[in-house]
Amino acid sequence: MKNFVKMLKSTYLTKHKLFVFLNIILCVFELRNKKISAFHTYIRREISNFYLKHYLARSYNLFIREENLQSKFKSAESHDYLKYVDTDSVMHVGEIMESGVKLPHWKDMVTVQGSTDYRTFLQVGRSCFETIYELLPKKDNLIILDFGIGCGRTSRHFYRHLKNNIEVYGCDVDYSCINYLQNEVPFINPMVSNNQPPLGYPAVYFDFIFSISVFSHLNEKMFIEWLNELTRITKNNGTLALSYHGEIAFDKSVKDKFKSLEINEKFHSKIKKDFIKNLYSWAPQGTSSKDIDKNQYGVSFINENFFKKNIPQNLSIESIIPGAINGWQDIIVLKKIGK
Repeated sequence: MKNFVKMLKSTYLTKHKLFVFLNIILCVFELRNKKISAFHTYIRREISNFYLKHYLARSYNLFIREENLQSKFKSAESHDYLKYVDTDSVMHVGEIMESGVKLPHWKDMVTVQGSTDYRTFLQVGRSCFETIYELLPKKDNLIILDFGIGCGRTSRHFYRHLKNNIEVYGCDVDYSCINYLQNEVPFINPMVSNNQPPLGYPAVYFDFIFSISVFSHLNEKMFIEWLNELTRITKNNGTLALSYHGEIAFDKSVKDKFKSLEINEKFHSKIKKDFIKNLYSWAPQGTSSKDIDKNQYGVSFINENFFKKNIPQNLSIESIIPGAINGWQDIIVLKKIGK
């Protein structure tokens, strides 16, 4: 009997190694094609489930083993403990690091957050995730898109929720970030996108689309074009949650004379004027990504009345959440009307 169990374990590990090998081969062939095949998605899902099984078990065992954790947290299933595992121990506890979501290269982190601080990367990502997770439709078998996923700062935290049959997709123009996701984060289905629509997804495909710190950088023309494109690929009665710089970010930026955003002084008066008069203001801003179109990338500030006048007719405004992202960016929640 022991030999039989040993054989099953060996077979499972061999299968896992084969899947890892196939994933590497498929990544090489499919990254340039900007899509992942159904077979490759299945392979990546199996790899993720293998690691997740160990991650959850090791997370529990860590709590049982360490008395200081038992005194600090209520249980191995408490919100605070799970947050600790996903944002702290994943950086320095060996068995958690081994089975958890691998951290990106520091250069990809600079593209996403402008710094190489892993703790900030994980904590901000977790905060964004918890905000987004509360907005998800309350059902299983969701197909989700992270538009402008970067190196997965937010979506990496869907890892322990795979048991709810959530399919996570992500797209970004940054080739290096997508390459990292394909090679190191198999539960996310990533795709390199272009700087202009369309995306390589079929119409009415996603139940939920979210985007953090993308529309806060687009000029007005590209804002409207991308909103139309995301509407196209959202299912009827599906939801979009988009972050942007609203009144909170605008007021704080005016107060510090736009220093934190490093906006050239010659644009200051125009930004303030456009925000009030045209409801949309934009100024160019530098980026470390060589793949982003510099002509459309900058900093935008959007008056909430802009949405009422410019969203597609088949979208309705469900809510606007001021300061939802770190007390800085607002989130607008939109629903696609349809049967």
